[in-house]
Amino acid sequence: MSVNAAFLDALFAIAPADTFVNVSGWVMNGDGYAVDETGGRIWTDKVGAYPVSDVGHLEVPQVDRWFTVHPRVRPSRGSEDNTAVVVAVVADFDFADSSDGKDPEHSFTSLAGVERFCRENVPLEPSAMIESGHGVHVYWFLVEALDPREGKALLVRFNASLQAQAKAVGKSLDSMKDLARVMQRQEPRRPPPCHRRRTPPGA
Repeated sequence: MSVNAAFLDALFAIAPADTFVNVSGWVMNGDGYAVDETGGRIWTDKVGAYPVSDVGHLEVPQVDRWFTVHPRVRPSRGSEDNTAVVVAVVADFDFADSSDGKDPEHSFTSLAGVERFCRENVPLEPSAMIESGHGVHVYWFLVEALDPREGKALLVRFNASLQAQAKAVGKSLDSMKDLARVMQRQEPRRPPPCHRRRTPPGA
């Protein structure tokens, strides 16, 4: 089993078996993104919705992959009202050398800085840390899946708390309270075992 498969299996371990995860991404080659004759990026042929138990084992032939964090009721495009359960809280840390338009002055500068911020401001160790290409996504897995209404309330509280703590040290964080949010799937910076949290951070 790959590290990616172990991460996704751990993330979705508490999700009901009859739920779905959407997967998408662009095909990569040795020079970067693969493009068609018009110069457009080529989507992988694995784009679609899959049963939650299958997602970790998909053979996706590209690096820039995306997946839905919170499993969906129906195998269709994402919306908050199609969310089945909430399985984790996530924080999105951008690095100062990002080229995606973020303000370097208010971004974090390194993985070590992100780890220190989390250690000082969240009472629970992260379950996993995933490279986003221009920063790190930090996950805290829940020990029990929450229904969308309860899960949304948790995400709102957690995001407000973490963003206030970041602002206090002159940094900024993207909001991660959207139940339909999709995330990049790259190699974890801190691979499993991924600890589940009985008391969600910021609850």
